[in-house]
Amino acid sequence: MAHLTAGESASATAIPASDGAKPAPGPGSFKLGGFTIWGVDGDAVTASDFAYDEAAKTLTVNTDKHFALQTDDQTIVGKTPSEDNAAGVHAKPNTTSLVIPAGQTANITLAGVGVRADNPFEISKGATCNLALADQSYNSFASTGNVRAGIHNPTGATLTIDDSIPNKDASGNPVVPVDGLVPADLTLANGMKVKKGDPLSSMDSKNPGVLYALAGVTGDGNGAGIGGESDRIGGDHGEAGGSFTMYGGIVTARCSANKASPSTHCGAGIGGGGWSGDGTGSSEWITINGGRLSAIAGYHGAGIGSGNAGATGNIRINGGYVISSTVSPPLINCGDIGAPGADITITGGSIGNGRKPGDFSFVGSAHNAQGEPIEMIQVDLTSDVGENTYKLTDWQLLVDGEPFDYGAPAEFDKGHLYLWLPQTVKQNSEVTVNFTYLDTNKLDENGNPTPVTPGSPTTASCAATPTSPWTTITWHL
Repeated sequence: MAHLTAGESASATAIPASDGAKPAPGPGSFKLGGFTIWGVDGDAVTASDFAYDEAAKTLTVNTDKHFALQTDDQTIVGKTPSEDNAAGVHAKPNTTSLVIPAGQTANITLAGVGVRADNPFEISKGATCNLALADQSYNSFASTGNVRAGIHNPTGATLTIDDSIPNKDASGNPVVPVDGLVPADLTLANGMKVKKGDPLSSMDSKNPGVLYALAGVTGDGNGAGIGGESDRIGGDHGEAGGSFTMYGGIVTARCSANKASPSTHCGAGIGGGGWSGDGTGSSEWITINGGRLSAIAGYHGAGIGSGNAGATGNIRINGGYVISSTVSPPLINCGDIGAPGADITITGGSIGNGRKPGDFSFVGSAHNAQGEPIEMIQVDLTSDVGENTYKLTDWQLLVDGEPFDYGAPAEFDKGHLYLWLPQTVKQNSEVTVNFTYLDTNKLDENGNPTPVTPGSPTTASCAATPTSPWTTITWHL
């Protein structure tokens, strides 16, 4: 039986099936700057497509061909970087930084990459980087520089992250969700077919790769996990983050990775650098369409949005599973998600902060695609699934018996879902959710998880935003 309660949330760390697995390099592979490189998706690359500066310890990408990267040592230090980050994630990371120069588009598959450097991954202003995470691979970029980001994606730059199933149609165009759902009957670039109204999670890999972007692993770091740098050393304003879209994969983006001096870490998990870095430029967006994201800010930054005291960061969440939080109680206009003046649109997904649901805070205007104010509703299935983080497959949400468009969450957060629906729905309507989850503790004869569809109705209370009262509604699950 399912329950809607005010229980605490806990940030899940989803790990692929095989720890530290890495794909075998493809034909024509070669080594350069501590990386093994080979062409993928029908493309071939050579050393002439790159520029390696041994003195500066940088590898510059000068091609838009699709290629994969891998580093030699795949020994992983822990599975939860928030607990012990002194060495990053890889035990013996490469010290050569990746650079995408201005005007360049890079298409990179990370197939087991560990980099630890002052500025481990530089996406220059005017550059675009499309990352794909190879199935079951671990990848990490850990910055040792005091002002650096884990992945530097400043305003004017563009970064996308996906798993091994590209959210692109057969013509290579991105699948743009409508109301948190697949917008039309489509054949994807890999030949897979999806239908209009399917959950975005239908385009997720079954064994997605992992990416950690960690800022400040050795000292007084203030850059964002992914996004802008800090002005902590000189300057008068932290740097704004650039355009960011996540389609799939398991991603942790964290400022304040070194817990020895957390009070001085003030960058966002994704977005602006510390000391007033804006979440994005005014015309740029942070968009989450799928996958599992944990965005952890510094001492006073937003999980997704600005560094401390930053301004506008435009944010849209259409699906997936998101934990977004600031390390301490918000200060100087920073919340779990947002920034002063931010436009925050949510059309799907499960979104929490790893604390009590009522503690979740937005800064800016949080609404659905129709502009209606939204509030959190918690679905508690711990009586059925415990604290497991099972993936969800089929998904339907009904309001007063009629279909209501809301993008499917990717998985449970320790047995909970955190949905954001219009205030009027929460106050006045009966809400029904129908879905199927994959029980990985019960495998079939082929080793596949068992699909389970809950069928018991219940009535209970649900969590509200910090300024809203508790309410009671009826759910059928």
